[in-house]
Amino acid sequence: MQFGPDLAGFIRLKRQLLRPEMIGLPDQQRMAADVSHRSDVATAVGVSLAYYNRLERGRAHPSKRVLHALVDVLQLTDDEAAELMAIVDATLRNARLGVHPSLRTLLGSWPTTASFICNTRFNVLASNPIAQALSPMFDVGANVLREMYLEPDAYDMIRNTEEVDDVTVAWAKHQAGANCSDMFWVRMVMEISLRRPQFEAAWEHTATPSGVGDLLLDHPAVGQLDLHFHRFQPEGCPDQFLITLHADPESPTEDGLRLLKDFAPPQ
Repeated sequence: MQFGPDLAGFIRLKRQLLRPEMIGLPDQQRMAADVSHRSDVATAVGVSLAYYNRLERGRAHPSKRVLHALVDVLQLTDDEAAELMAIVDATLRNARLGVHPSLRTLLGSWPTTASFICNTRFNVLASNPIAQALSPMFDVGANVLREMYLEPDAYDMIRNTEEVDDVTVAWAKHQAGANCSDMFWVRMVMEISLRRPQFEAAWEHTATPSGVGDLLLDHPAVGQLDLHFHRFQPEGCPDQFLITLHADPESPTEDGLRLLKDFAPPQ
């Protein structure tokens, strides 16, 4: 999902206003000061400079933690903070409009089956509360691929990383091949490969994407969860996929998901 010029321009402007002394500097000095300033802000927010640069270009999904950190670091007033949240909310609402209402209803009918709708870029268009409680990578607006591999908390709780790598990368490779003119995939693959060598190694394999498999997690709130995933192609939605994550009946994982419901956001 592209968060576009509104969010990027807002963040960039508010950052620049923190350093009024940069205005009027010669071009080279101003550019050097700007890079240093972006680095300082990124460190204060708690993200890498590369990630912060994507925020200012409208190419990153800001998590709730990052948004709240930006409010503090950019010294936003209450009105400015509300404006920032409104920009993000508007983008997410636009994403939800692309999901058929019956699919959204279906997601909401599964209280202990984590489920979400994503597009061919792995951007989450809709998800149910239990999915959001399971991991921020399933939040609406998140990119599952980027969150899984570039957010340490997400990747580190996966117990069967080798299996997940094989399935996820095979599917990403399939989508990249089907959309070879989309520069999104070039940037995504390069970025993740630099940070996760195992992703690059899995990319070299020839594998058929599987629509079923297991996701074994060590969840910080409820402990070990042994989940089974299925990927479905909704009728009449060629560019969207429904992903479900469910537990075996009467298993410890099902008990864990019931507990996790307490952490789920309200619908």
